[in-house]
Amino acid sequence: FPYTNHPRAFVAKYDLSGNLLNVNYFGDGGDDFIDSEVDNYGNIYLSKERQSSNGILGSSRILKINNINLNLLMNIELSNRSNGNSLYKPTTLHFNQSNQKLYIWGAFNETVNVMNNIFSVNGFNSVFQSLLCEIDVSNGTLTQIKRFDNSSNDNLAYTSGHVTGTTGYIKSYQNNIYILTSYKGNMSFNNQSITSASYISGGITYFAEDLVLFKVDLSNFNDEFIFKSINLSNNITGFNYDYAGPIIFNNDDLYITSTFTSKPIEINGSVINNNSGNKNSDVLLYKFNINDINLGQIITDNTCLNNLTQFN
Repeated sequence: FPYTNHPRAFVAKYDLSGNLLNVNYFGDGGDDFIDSEVDNYGNIYLSKERQSSNGILGSSRILKINNINLNLLMNIELSNRSNGNSLYKPTTLHFNQSNQKLYIWGAFNETVNVMNNIFSVNGFNSVFQSLLCEIDVSNGTLTQIKRFDNSSNDNLAYTSGHVTGTTGYIKSYQNNIYILTSYKGNMSFNNQSITSASYISGGITYFAEDLVLFKVDLSNFNDEFIFKSINLSNNITGFNYDYAGPIIFNNDDLYITSTFTSKPIEINGSVINNNSGNKNSDVLLYKFNINDINLGQIITDNTCLNNLTQFN
């Protein structure tokens, strides 16, 4: 969904032989569907937003769709534009099978009211802060919400003017969820405060947007910083954007991906070159064991999109 900006979502169900069993669509042409997820029963979740138009109040929502007949089970409103509020953009959905909760990572850059929780951005609204929400999918209620001030430049990740993904990616492991996102300037966690790469021009400090990986304990919603990327470019500018990509666990190994303009970028002590040229975005795939974050491993010999990539 992040790559389409289509106002309608089509859901189709097939058997293993490829025969169409059922189909349904959602949206009326004014919606912007963003992400999707499936729970362990096969029910489908869609995140969307719409701006106010034709007498309809703008809102952001989560739709829950039945896996049998593809009918709508729940229409959960996260935020709306009443009382001059802005919208919370639910960019990433993740279902945790252990506790049967849905986790939402999203962005906002003005005052928002998320299920009766009000958050505001101080200063200019050109940067986006983030909210992590926990939803009980049995009744659609909000059970936890937490703000992260990552001051991102965008509410979706862009490369060369095109949407390439969301601003954060989530995966579960044991009793934690791991979140890879990007941040600009200063960001604080329970165990550490971090600062992205910067440069000074005319007495003003400008920050690049770097990667950060952290985890959230699902028993108490406490956060813990794990590591951040380091921009090693000789000429850092405010247009250096290193955006998160999808992440996945394989036992204790976590694989992370990114589009990055740092030239080069350092992650957990490993230096990864940018071979794209002209300060354009390159891509990376990085693996490390979460039990020993000091022993990260790059698993590509060449990261440039235009050349052959060799895997170990």
